[in-house]
Amino acid sequence: MSFFQYLRQAGYKPFRGTVKGEIYRFFDCRHPEKGKWYVNNDRTSFQCVGCALYCETDDWKDFQLFLPLETGLPGESSL
Repeated sequence: MSFFQYLRQAGYKPFRGTVKGEIYRFFDCRHPEKGKWYVNNDRTSFQCVGCALYCETDDWKDFQLFLPLETGLPGESSL
């Protein structure tokens, strides 16, 4: 099983938001532009798959989710 298959099986999904640069400095990342983050369903674990080190953190302070622009309820208007 590949690492990506493991992440998917464990409930991780691509993180759709902004990642602050501090997390890359914390991990002493040489190529932050390659960062590709996954997050579990509970948003308690963030996993980077941008290189072979597969850095992981449970500190959410450097991760900002995008707010949805629609309410998600049928018939309601968008913001």
